[in-house]
Order: sequence, then C-alpha cells, then structure tokens
Amino acid sequence: MGVKRVVCKAVSERQQQILLKIGADQVVLPEHEAGDRLAWRLAEPRVLDHLELGSGFSVAEIRVPEVLVGQTLMQSGLRRRYGINVLAVKRNGRMIVTPPADHVLARDDMILVIGSDASISGFCALS
Repeated sequence: MGVKRVVCKAVSERQQQILLKIGADQVVLPEHEAGDRLAWRLAEPRVLDHLELGSGFSVAEIRVPEVLVGQTLMQSGLRRRYGINVLAVKRNGRMIVTPPADHVLARDDMILVIGSDASISGFCALS
C-alpha cells in the first residue's frame, strides 16, 4: 500500500510484542504510559509530570522545595548532592531553558530535571 511508517496502539505488552513482530514500526501503550506517570505523581507529590526515558532514567517536573528557595542553582548542589541536572525552570508561565548557575530559585518555581529514578526520588524526599 506504500505506507512508510506504521504506528499501532496496544492494550498490553504482549499485544505490543505481537504487533512489532508482524511489522509495526512503533507501538504505543497509552494506558500503560499514563499509569506510570500517575504512579510517580502519587508516590512523589512534588512531581507534577514525569517522562520515563528507559533504563531507570527520567525527566520530571518538580516543585522547588522550600529549603531551596532563595538559593542559586550552584548553591543548591543538585548535581553534586542528588545526581540530577536542571534542564529548565518554569516561573510564572515562562520557561527558562538551561538556566545559568547563578539563577536564584523562587517559591513558586517548577524545575525540569533529568536523572536516574533513584536520584529524582531522593531529591523529592527533601523537605
């Protein structure tokens, strides 16, 4: 039929495997992905959104903990202490991508971080 790319929806991992074996280029599991994201939000209330990258690594949008308010990214030591990197800061609906080390964290900031799932969970435990 001349179709260059076939993307299918599956309801289970078994169905996903079958669709891939019969030639699908990509198979999505929307319910599974939504469940993973919800699990993160329930387990870690600070996490507003979560994207699994695979192999135990994720990107997460997290509320800035009160103890970090007023600190710069460098002072916070997020990379050194928690093994996470800040990709962006969301403030008042504005996204600051790759914020500088001297960026001061504010009370209502949301940070987009990348790291291992364990590192993100460890950071979320910060009160």
